[in-house]
Amino acid sequence: MARHFLVNLGSLSGAQAFIILSQLLVLPIIARHLDVAAFGDVALAMTVTVFAQLLSDAGLGRSLIRKNSFDPKEWSSVFWFLCVTGLLLAVALILIAPFWAAVFGRPNVGPLIMALAAVPLLQSLSAVPTAVLEREKRFPVLASLRILAAIAGFLTVVSLAVLGAGAWALIAQQVVLALIQGVGAVLLSGFRPVSPRARVPLGDHLGFARNALGVSLLMTAQRQVPMMLIGYAHGSTALGQFSMSQRIQNLPLQGLAAPFARIAFVHMSAVQRDPAQVGDIYARGVLLLGFVIIPPVALLAAIGETAFGVLLSDAWIPAAMIFALASPGIAVEASISHAGVLFQSVNRTGLQLRMVLERFLLRLSMVAIALPFGVTAVAAALSVAALLYVPRLFAHVGGAVALEPRAAYGALVAPVLLGLGVFLAGRGLEAVTSGWMTLGWAALLLIAAWAGAALALRRRLREALAVFGR
Repeated sequence: MARHFLVNLGSLSGAQAFIILSQLLVLPIIARHLDVAAFGDVALAMTVTVFAQLLSDAGLGRSLIRKNSFDPKEWSSVFWFLCVTGLLLAVALILIAPFWAAVFGRPNVGPLIMALAAVPLLQSLSAVPTAVLEREKRFPVLASLRILAAIAGFLTVVSLAVLGAGAWALIAQQVVLALIQGVGAVLLSGFRPVSPRARVPLGDHLGFARNALGVSLLMTAQRQVPMMLIGYAHGSTALGQFSMSQRIQNLPLQGLAAPFARIAFVHMSAVQRDPAQVGDIYARGVLLLGFVIIPPVALLAAIGETAFGVLLSDAWIPAAMIFALASPGIAVEASISHAGVLFQSVNRTGLQLRMVLERFLLRLSMVAIALPFGVTAVAAALSVAALLYVPRLFAHVGGAVALEPRAAYGALVAPVLLGLGVFLAGRGLEAVTSGWMTLGWAALLLIAAWAGAALALRRRLREALAVFGR
């Protein structure tokens, strides 16, 4: 039922909303105790670590979820395979760390990477238990784990930042997050692997994971390669500003798009033999995500200088322009991002891989052209690349399921127009107010815009929610 969908989405999104709110409260603290270069060093360390984190699951968790039956031997075989994978990844990161630090001329980065080697290992050990929780649709349990891990992580980063730990405060936060979520999933899932001697062939899962992993690696490269290039060409301080902007940009992806995609994947997989229904779920999802994501991103882009200056300190005001230039692309991209799980649900990961490769090459070309002109030019180039690829993405979706591009565009139009209106109103607000008054009026503006749009679109929004209750 739609109510069940709302409970699942609400639990995951609620957890993410808590995390986002906590980040908004914590960022001003750590931004005042860590200099911009420290954020840049952590960003450089993460550029290589995130690839190991992707490999830690290798897409095998998603492959297990799409199976209709539960075979303990099959799930255990995946578990033991990932245990070995995680250990190898941790060793690889430790060996790569000195080389990575030397390439960027930042000796401090090497030890940071070595410490982060624990993260992919923990994620490998907990990947199958987490898949069990998702398969059983125990999303409230997953949400609770995230909240608990977030609280511990925030206490860790704030305490260490205040004590002067610098970049190590952010590194410790990542390790604590992975530790608590991993241990919690293992304890609460009830999954206990059988002996590795009882393993079964994983050919089907590895075939699925091959394309899914390629997609994940390319998608991560889309985000991390610009960071590497900025760090190499413009240094840690410029990268620190870009990294802060990225942290803010990622909030809608982490807070709504990612949990929505996990739930949409389960619903799409259940009707994978009916392409029309899968396509309908996708289009309705575009409307829901766009309605929630685009207006606040547009508003923050409009009042960014005030928001960044008041909340983070004047040192971070340059990040506001970076965010504003990147925001059109990130808002639209987040609203249509569940295309990835659509391809996975209908086992068209080859098509997904092609799509992501095309988008990666487009973004890389745009970044290469913009890089000599500075960080703001890179942000603008990324936004333009994201918007230019929308027609192609919708064409790929239409090729995988019975969905006319017109339906996808129709779902996106209303949120985009709403976002444009909010942006213009926000610019007017920025011109006549200042400081905390700007932020207060901006919050009221956003609530009023959402309320008015919800009233105007009430029938379409109800129908969209009803799709997930089938």
